[in-house]
Amino acid sequence: MIRSSLFCLLLLALFSITNAQTAKKAAATINSEYEEREPILSPDGTLLYFWRRENPENTAGAMDPGDIWYSTRDWAGNWEVAKRLRT
Repeated sequence: MIRSSLFCLLLLALFSITNAQTAKKAAATINSEYEEREPILSPDGTLLYFWRRENPENTAGAMDPGDIWYSTRDWAGNWEVAKRLRT
């Protein structure tokens, strides 16, 4: 039992390593000097959601741990300037 569990863990680790992707910098209209994390692309590929940390435009200002931001892709495939999602 232990051997089969270790074998499964080894296979999972190898699969994860071989399928890992490197991060790519997004368009200048999305990336900023602030930390951006957890990008999520809409199913149709026209909206990109992410959270941005410690941006002065966040709800609680620069000390805000993070707000959700988004960018839309125009008809030519270019990303528009990211905007903070307002509630």
